[in-house]
This record gives sequence, structure tokens and C-alpha cells, in this order.
Amino acid sequence: MKKRIQIIFLLLIIAIISLMYVGASSLEIQTDNSNEIKAIGNTEIDKVKLDDIISYAQVNVGDDELNKIEFHFLDVGQGDSTLVILPNGKTLLIDAGGSNYGNKVVNYIKSLKISKIDYLVMTHPHADHIGGMEKVIDNFDIGTIYMTDMITTTKTFNDLLLNIERKNLKIITPKANDIISAGDDFKVLVLSPSRKYEGINEMSLVIQMIYKNNSFLLMGDSGTIVENDILNSNLDIKSDLIKIGHHGSSYSSSSRFIQSISPQFAIISFGKNPYGHPSSKTLETLNKYRVKIYSTYEFGDIIVSSDGNSIKIDYNSWIRSW
Repeated sequence: MKKRIQIIFLLLIIAIISLMYVGASSLEIQTDNSNEIKAIGNTEIDKVKLDDIISYAQVNVGDDELNKIEFHFLDVGQGDSTLVILPNGKTLLIDAGGSNYGNKVVNYIKSLKISKIDYLVMTHPHADHIGGMEKVIDNFDIGTIYMTDMITTTKTFNDLLLNIERKNLKIITPKANDIISAGDDFKVLVLSPSRKYEGINEMSLVIQMIYKNNSFLLMGDSGTIVENDILNSNLDIKSDLIKIGHHGSSYSSSSRFIQSISPQFAIISFGKNPYGHPSSKTLETLNKYRVKIYSTYEFGDIIVSSDGNSIKIDYNSWIRSW
């Protein structure tokens, strides 16, 4: 009898240990948007990924003061879309990719529990930048729209204008040195256009964002003509991070411009394309000045956050592959 009790007790211990092992080896995290992300195993790399998921999922946009600025450079193929969450909790969306990426942009923003876009910026009226805007306007409360006065006769652009008119949304056409938003320790500033350019790309709105000791420069599709005008303006354009103009084409990112900006990081938004973007010339220039390059083609959605003194870069291409 005593021996039987010992055997039963031993079996119970084995069962408990087995349950503990299963519990430690199968981890499940519930994200804010109710999607389950599972990680199996207990290795160090799994722990790192889990920490990244938690950081990625917990974006408290409702707070009045976030004490950080956050950029989401969205993977919209051969296009452009950047969501910015400002230190005061306000949201700013720059472009929305092509029409085939409108739903992706909307779903991404909704996954962060965002219901209002306070500032909607359309850098210029090319379809790979504004094609998804109708979906955005239809799905969110929109504050103020900022767009260049350059127009096109495309159906995409005309339909977008009609939608804006139907919703009675306010449009502002900013010029160089206009401020879109500002607080005690941050500023969203328009650097270009400073004059009338012939090309649509050159009329892109160029945005500089400053938060405490960090600065970020987003170039739209502007090229070297605009870069030279910005350099000649004697503005302080040194930036920790630059979003490369025109998807890294050979008409952007001159050696003089990159040297003057002296960035640590460069973001290039592009997908498979017949244009040769990004050009080897642009990549060589960035490598020459030891700029760390992140592309949406390689890394997927790229998340950049700053507390005003240091910059952290995450990406979720590995999340997409799970």
C-alpha cells in the first residue's frame, strides 16, 4: 500500500512539472486590437520578440502627453505613407499610398486605437501618395488638411477633392516656414515649397519635425532643386533621421545635401518598380556618410520613436511572416 501511494505521488509530481513546462513554453499575448500573437519556446530571441510585440502594441494615443514622438513608416509598396503620433497625443498622417493600399493604411491606424487624424498632409497629388486618401477620409474624423496648390486632372485627384468638399473639410495650402503644430518642446515645420516649381514632385511639402534634441526631415518626392533651395535658406536642417526624397531616385539626396543634414538614419519607402528606385547613386551617397538605411521593401512597416534625446527603430516584417 505504501509503495502504491509513493508511485501515485511520483506520478502527480511528474504531471505538475509537465503542466509547468507547457505553461512556460507556450506564451500568448493579447494585443490592443484583439489579434492574438503567439510565440512558442523559451529562447532569448523569443523573449526579445515578445518585448518588441508588447512595445509595438501599447500605443496610448489617448494620453495628452506621451513624452515621445513616434513615426510609423508604412509599407505601401511603391508609394508613401507616414503616420506620426506627436508628443501631445495629436496624430498626423503624411500621404496614404496608392488606392490598392488604402485599406491597409486604414486598418493599421485603427489597430492603434486611433479614431481621429488631427493633421492630414498630402505632399503632392501623385497617385502613389494620395490614392489611399479617400479611404482614410471615409474612416476617420479629420481635422485640418494640408496640401500643395499643385493640381492634376487625374480621376484619383478629382474624386479626392469631391470627397473633401462633400465632407466640408478645411484645406490649408502652407508655404515655407509655416508651422503645422507646435508645443513647448516640439515643432512641425514646413520647409518647402518656398517658391513655385514647374514639376509636381518639386512642389512636394517638405516637413521638418523637431522634438527636444532630435530632428526629423521628411522630403516627399522633392529632388535636388528643392534640396539646393533649402540649403540656401540658411535654416538649421541638421537631422538625426531623413526620409529620403522620391523613393531614393537619382534625382534626390545629393552628396552636399546629405553631408549638410548629417543624419544617422535614412528611411526609403519603395516597392518593386520599373524606375530603378532606389538608385545606386543615392545608396552610395548614404553609405559614404555612414547613414544607416532602413527601407520598407526590406523591413516592412518601420516604427521610429524618440524621447527627444535618443531614437529607437523597430520594424514588424517578422510579425508579418509569422
